[in-house]
Amino acid sequence: MKKLGILFLFVFFMAGCSGDMEPETPLFEPALVEEISPAPLPSPVVGAPTFDKWALWINGTQLRGANTWQRIVDLEYDGSDFLGDGYIGPPYTQSDFDALAALGANYVNLSHPGIFTERPPYVLDERAQANLDQMIAMATKADLFVVITFRTGPGRNDFTFYRDDDWFESKDLIENLWSDTDAQAAWIEMWRYTAERYKDNPVVIGYDLLCEPNANEILDEWDKEAFYATYGGTIYDWNAWYPDIVTAIRSVDTETPILVGGEGYSALDWLPYIELVDAEKIVYTFHQYEPALYTHQEVGDGYSYPSELYMNWSEDEVSFDRAWLADYLSIASGFSAENDVPVAINEYGVARWSENASAFMRDEMEIFEEIGMNYALWVWDPDWRAWNEGVNFMTFRYGADPESTVEVENELQNTITEFWAKNTIRPSHFAEQLSTPPSENWLEDIETWLYLIDVNMNSQTVNQILLSDYDMVVLDFIPSEKNNTDYPMADVVAQMQNAEHPKKVIAYIDIGEAEEYRVYWEKNWEVGNPTWIVGDDPDGWAENYPVAFWAGEWQAIWLENDGILNQIIEAGFDGVYLDWVEAYSDENVVATAQIEGINPALAMIEFIRAISANIKDECEDCVVIAQNAAELVDYSEYTATIDGLAQEQVWFDGGADNDPEGDCPLPRTDADIDSDAYYDALSPACQKQFDEFPESTLHVSSEEYLYYLAFFQDLGISVFTVDYALEPENVAWIYATSRSLGFIPFVGNRALDRFVAPVP
Repeated sequence: MKKLGILFLFVFFMAGCSGDMEPETPLFEPALVEEISPAPLPSPVVGAPTFDKWALWINGTQLRGANTWQRIVDLEYDGSDFLGDGYIGPPYTQSDFDALAALGANYVNLSHPGIFTERPPYVLDERAQANLDQMIAMATKADLFVVITFRTGPGRNDFTFYRDDDWFESKDLIENLWSDTDAQAAWIEMWRYTAERYKDNPVVIGYDLLCEPNANEILDEWDKEAFYATYGGTIYDWNAWYPDIVTAIRSVDTETPILVGGEGYSALDWLPYIELVDAEKIVYTFHQYEPALYTHQEVGDGYSYPSELYMNWSEDEVSFDRAWLADYLSIASGFSAENDVPVAINEYGVARWSENASAFMRDEMEIFEEIGMNYALWVWDPDWRAWNEGVNFMTFRYGADPESTVEVENELQNTITEFWAKNTIRPSHFAEQLSTPPSENWLEDIETWLYLIDVNMNSQTVNQILLSDYDMVVLDFIPSEKNNTDYPMADVVAQMQNAEHPKKVIAYIDIGEAEEYRVYWEKNWEVGNPTWIVGDDPDGWAENYPVAFWAGEWQAIWLENDGILNQIIEAGFDGVYLDWVEAYSDENVVATAQIEGINPALAMIEFIRAISANIKDECEDCVVIAQNAAELVDYSEYTATIDGLAQEQVWFDGGADNDPEGDCPLPRTDADIDSDAYYDALSPACQKQFDEFPESTLHVSSEEYLYYLAFFQDLGISVFTVDYALEPENVAWIYATSRSLGFIPFVGNRALDRFVAPVP
């Protein structure tokens, strides 16, 4: 809504400004601005983006919350106390967000300054970005969904919302957004940058492109037909350029819903004049403060509900009651039905001293619910005394007494919270619903584990394992090796399960590469024959070949009645450990997938789901642990399928064919990747690995791996780390570091063919 100036400036905004303005530009032609990329953000607290954000906007009312409001502080007008002495005010704290959630709200609409500067040159405003990051972080911690609304930005400052007031000088009013193509182009780039920065944040469920477009007021034209007849298609026409913002966002983020309001400060009666954009996942919004005589009345005006009111400059009184509200709000339901699009209300409210405000709000919110719209109240103020004592006319917590500036129990609050109590979903609920509950499998009890895939494992090694204190052992399914088909696998598994310190025994299988030494390999096979063997191992491992894993012949090796998975179950294993899940991203696999019209990521997920179903149909307590490809955490189908995630070489790696055996440190941060300092610190053997394999893990940072692993933790999925090191100081450091992060570590040589004792 149009925000108030200092103290009690409650005059409603509908009075237009004076002056005649003609369109300066006949058609909108945005200028080009240089794209910039955002710095990576820390991993969100709640979990990965593993749910359909769009579903929150199309299945009836699911989001009920409130708006925060902030603007850039102008010390000349605000002083150092009114909005705080920071760059943006008023300042919010974690307790403000926690209190909102405690009353039942499940989302917050951050009505926030844009993160590009308001005056040219239009560049990133790092202080505004930092404030937005902090607001989102606090909302996340409070378990609230977030919609980002930009009030201001290139060519627009907050004074535009109270442009007719006289407490600031006209020179300080910025609203050339409606007359400057450079400003509009920068606004577009601001949103592209914003979407790229926040697209993977699971709590950010909407981008509201522009708070209350108001070119019509700048032009002093409130007649809708006249406005579009005169200015349609020009630089003043929001319909002419908001689609370019949508296109920019969708170039980097195809999932997060986009919210679009109309001209006239997004008033409902301007909603039908929005021209729909040809894009997916768009929500059309409006702000509901009608009738303004009632919702924005000053103390002593005496307007009540229900009553007879002169509204919208009518010469006759109109019955202002529930029937009037229902009729007015039918504009929204009609627009939604006619265009088959969702609508939402991201601002509504009433002056807290309005007579029968509680009854008004109850009727209004009941109609919102009947239509099935999400809605955000105006306003949720922070606990900032100077602000609270100056501007509080919609601070419902203070009750109906205009003199009150403290929270008191009141009917209006009771009504609002009664509706907020209908909320049944929060960000954390998605994580709970889409992950396998950790209590459902035994992996949460594992503290130490051994990873040993020696196909020539002798009795001495078996005895070492039996006598060890390992909780879990990952072993190769040795009978699948050509020269060991008669290996007594079932006996060895049973011995380990019944050892003095019992062990869970997991079968290692490579589902993304064909291996020459396996029983399924035929003599005439090579790259290209069969066609689903698509290339050589990219890291230089001999006799290993990436496959088009969706091929029926490949999957039959594993899934048929006499396939390897059934043999594993018959041998008594407690689950499977899936290597080379990352096959979906191998360049040769990707090329083949493109030719065949396959989405390799989705195909890998479907393959793993089939493996899981095959295993668990026969062994309900068996687990599926996937190795690598942690970025698949983005897919809820994947995280709901696996029980554990193992990630290799988080901190140390070795080389192909066990040369070197380990102790090659990964770059710690993205900034270290391929840097001279990093390369110079490597041993000669590690430098050789670095040089020969430009796609190897020595060109990836620990920071990237840890970013994704945190998401699995948030979903309650056990995370195992696998590092390759022999130097005692490196081994000790890895175990300590991994455990401090809540992971379950193992450290061995690169070939994983050597028994190592457990590290307590």
